[in-house]
Amino acid sequence: MTVNYTVTINGKDYGFFFENTRIDIDATIDSLDVQDLYTAIKEAQASEVGISYDTIADGEGLATLSTGIQTFLTVTLLSTWEVNTLKSSGKFEVKGGNLIRQDGADPFRDNPLVTYIAFLSQAGVLATPSDTDLTDITNDVTAIKNKTDNLPDDPARESSVQTSIAVSV
Repeated sequence: MTVNYTVTINGKDYGFFFENTRIDIDATIDSLDVQDLYTAIKEAQASEVGISYDTIADGEGLATLSTGIQTFLTVTLLSTWEVNTLKSSGKFEVKGGNLIRQDGADPFRDNPLVTYIAFLSQAGVLATPSDTDLTDITNDVTAIKNKTDNLPDDPARESSVQTSIAVSV
């Protein structure tokens, strides 16, 4: 008998099949956030169903380097656990960290109809901009937009306008 347990993280369902060591990802999901997957795994492991089974995965990383900057999370699936997308076409991308299997095998269940995209990084970094960074960026974009909105419509004057902008910068 297959034991099922479903965890919903950020509106995405993760179906755990403990006896088949498989995590199903809904067909509507095009990208898998490693942090969300790890959160779902921890919740499933701690559930009444999951607690009687071996550990699904280990996670390492998320060391804070400075404000808003952390190392990538690496999730290592243990035993024969694998991720299975229920998509029937298209691509399935892993984001926000690394997903590997302890035995070195592919962490994804074979699905020839889907292209899996997983860029592994030995020293990946997650940068989360602060509100101040976003405000600065927004102000810069607005200033550039205002300057370009005031450019003349006359193409003959365009070269002289570019020269004056280049000199003033």
